[in-house]
Amino acid sequence: AACGLWTASFAVPLRAVWPLFLGYGLMFGFASGLGYGLSVQMSSYAPLKSGLATGLVTSARAFGAFIFAPLVKQAIIAHGPQFAIHQLGTYIAASAVPIFLLFNGSGLKRPLAKRRSTSSVTLEEMERDIKLKPLVRLLWLCMATGLFSGLMVMAHGATLLSSRGISAQMLVIGGISIVSAMTTVGRILGGWLCDRVPPKRVLVFTPLLAVGPLIWAAMDKTSIIAGELSLAAAGLVYGMFASTIPVEVRRVAGAGDFARTYGRIFTAWGLAGLAAPYLAGVFYDRYGDYTLALIVAAVLSVTSALLAQLLESPRKAAREQLANEESRAETAARLGERFIDCTKTTEND
Repeated sequence: AACGLWTASFAVPLRAVWPLFLGYGLMFGFASGLGYGLSVQMSSYAPLKSGLATGLVTSARAFGAFIFAPLVKQAIIAHGPQFAIHQLGTYIAASAVPIFLLFNGSGLKRPLAKRRSTSSVTLEEMERDIKLKPLVRLLWLCMATGLFSGLMVMAHGATLLSSRGISAQMLVIGGISIVSAMTTVGRILGGWLCDRVPPKRVLVFTPLLAVGPLIWAAMDKTSIIAGELSLAAAGLVYGMFASTIPVEVRRVAGAGDFARTYGRIFTAWGLAGLAAPYLAGVFYDRYGDYTLALIVAAVLSVTSALLAQLLESPRKAAREQLANEESRAETAARLGERFIDCTKTTEND
């Protein structure tokens, strides 16, 4: 990540774009995605409930932007963009030392995921894979549509607000800081809610929170308040997705298959991150405002909620698991064998 930012800083003296694509886009982007995925996976080790732990871990990413945005602004004003990007790289490189020391002292040396045998697959693994395939596709679509909506708005937040008359000096507070603050709140709130209600319910109502503000901003093209509210709502929904999706994946896949499953679903974020800002920009260039982009974002939010409604409820999953265990016990009884219920660690004859 540090090397990527150092590389990107050469874009100014070289007057070229390729250092940004290589350094920031490829190198820093790869490191950011890898670090984020690992941090979400390790949240299960926190001495907290699963939802809150995931929310707190993921919120650190958004909180960092909230803290560093004003500092970066001052660095750009005082020394220019090259210095600001280079300094960020230096801070990240320096953070590697305490991170290494914390990991080394934590004693977490066991693998984060179980390794599957390449030569043989157990019946349990086959059954889980068959059950997971449709759930993975559904969660992928739910995440893609929900995040696509938020990223269409957040990626163009500065232009959205400036087109409504907000001053350049207020863009950092009214744009970046609001998005960072709301995504931080959303990540913690989403995780906290998942500890109290099924994640499916959170995934259903979360994208609906942004529909009203998005439609208001689309209908009123000049209101700064409407623009700010749509940006805040998009950030809140984005943050809630960031913590709720991992909790739901851990529930349906289990700790052993979490990394493998979440890695596949997380590609939805990559697709949305590439396509959503581009599509919003195309709409703006063609029509001169963000009306169509905001309407599309609202429609995608409703679509995400409808997709989440199709997810399997925890109660239904528990009933199916119980029925499956009873069926296995009956089969074992007919064969004169003993059946071990591994889900309850008790033996049934």
